[in-house]
Amino acid sequence: MDRENFKIYGKSRIGMNAIIGERVIIGYPTADILKKAASSGKNIQDMDFKGAVIGDNAVIRSNSTIYTEVTIGNDLRTGHNIMIREKTLIGNNVL
Repeated sequence: MDRENFKIYGKSRIGMNAIIGERVIIGYPTADILKKAASSGKNIQDMDFKGAVIGDNAVIRSNSTIYTEVTIGNDLRTGHNIMIREKTLIGNNVL
């Protein structure tokens, strides 16, 4: 996994053997978190928030965004250019 090709925010965790495509964003902050960062003068990377949890063996294709407070089980397969909004729960073996 080449972490230079994607961004991770918050306390996001990525499972074993995950494949993350280029320009993927994991744990993207909600508008409330972005506003809080702006009003406090903090960089979003310095903010303390949950992030996302990605299970083992996930394949997340390029140009996708997964918001904070998303939990994804093992063996997820996505298409390109997907968005998964906050507070979403996805089980195992989902295509």
